[in-house]
This record gives sequence, structure tokens and C-alpha cells, in this order.
Amino acid sequence: MHALTGSEPDGSITPSIRAVVQIYTFFMIRVKHSVFVLLVMVAVLVGCGGSTKATNSVDMTVAPKAATIHVLSSIDFLASGSSLVKYTNVYWVVEEEDLSCTTESVPPQAPSPCPSGWVWETTGSGDVPRTQATYYSSSTPGVYHVVAKAETLSGNTGQSVSTITVIP
Repeated sequence: MHALTGSEPDGSITPSIRAVVQIYTFFMIRVKHSVFVLLVMVAVLVGCGGSTKATNSVDMTVAPKAATIHVLSSIDFLASGSSLVKYTNVYWVVEEEDLSCTTESVPPQAPSPCPSGWVWETTGSGDVPRTQATYYSSSTPGVYHVVAKAETLSGNTGQSVSTITVIP
């Protein structure tokens, strides 16, 4: 055996050197694999924007989750959840419309035009969340969505959706 190369006179590698090479190769493959997995995990956690802010972290649900009503009628909603505490901003919208189809007028008066219906939410009472709202359907049958959206002072957001089927 040659002292510097670990090879036999016929050029073959000694069994002990072969074992060391196999162990080295095994660990190098594992290390490269582990580095790759680690890089993928970091990329997934960081995401494109690099933000780690949690989404939909507000615990909230709307009741009823689904309902069927007639055209030109109404239904009441209630939002509840452990996150709906003092200073949580809750507002209600018809998903197929925009905020212009939500009103606080007393008595409730339809903003116009709102072909998918409109929402009347209770007038805010200082720092208490608006957990109640009423959906008023239009004269157009269809499937619409009433959404309660919430944001806490710390910036956490969330929403809950109710599906409303409006029939003739």
C-alpha cells in the first residue's frame, strides 16, 4: 500500500479508504440536501414580499352563514368572536358592491344604486365594535355575499362571509 494515496500496488483503493470515501460522500449528499431543504423553507417562510405579518388573525364569525330571502326584504346579521373587543373596527359590505352600499342612516335609507342590495350597520358607539348589521335585498334575484371585516389596533385583520340567496 502506498502511504500517501491509500492505494494498493495494483491501483485499487484499500477497504478502509473506500469506507471513508463512502462515508464522506454519504454526508456530503445529506448536507447538500439539507442545505437545499433549508433554503426552500426560508423562501417559503419569507415569501415574495418578505412579510411575516399574520393574515386573518382576527377571530370572527358571522351568523347566519347562509340564508335565503325574498327580493325587497331584509335579514339581520351578528358578528361574534374573541377578537371583537374594545377598539376593534368592524364594518360591513356587500361583496358585489363597494362601501357606498353601506349606510348608517337612521332610519335606514337605501343608498343608490346598489343592484346587489345594501347593508345598514348600527351606528358606532365610541370604541365598541359594530357587531350588528341588516342586509336589504334589491329587486334582482341572485346570490350575494355580506362580509363583516375587522381590524384591530395592532393591525391584525380578518373577515367572515355570509352567502345570501335572493329569490323572487
